[in-house]
Amino acid sequence: MNKTYLVWLGGSVFFLDKFIQSLILSRPMGTRDIYNYSVCFYPVLNDSNNINTPTRILLLIILAGCLLILLKHRPSTGNLYLHLGVGLVAGGALSNSVSWIFLGFVVDYIGFFTPGHDLVFNLADLAYFFGIVLVQADVAREVFLILKKRVPGN
Repeated sequence: MNKTYLVWLGGSVFFLDKFIQSLILSRPMGTRDIYNYSVCFYPVLNDSNNINTPTRILLLIILAGCLLILLKHRPSTGNLYLHLGVGLVAGGALSNSVSWIFLGFVVDYIGFFTPGHDLVFNLADLAYFFGIVLVQADVAREVFLILKKRVPGN
């Protein structure tokens, strides 16, 4: 399998999510629009609701470094699930990270609202989640094959 699928899939997730977010942001805020201002370890990064410029620059440099490492060390196997999973994870992570770094929030535009719980997310979250599932499934398959070879009589 050609390793450029990883780049194309990740880029497609990124640009489609950004397109949908631009449509959401171009209209007046509705009652169900969710602007997610949090990020992992957010209190460690900044105590206030708006992140400062040096921290944004640092996060952008870290994000660029991670993407360069990912592009340099792409999976070399011909396994479709691993390529799809890594591409989905990269696209989802890139899209949410860029939104958070440049806008200060991520727009969650898909929601399921019930009286007890609200579940809101965006396309990048879905891509990230399903990418992790595909990568874990491929790792589990590889571990199973290794264990099957090691056990005598199989």
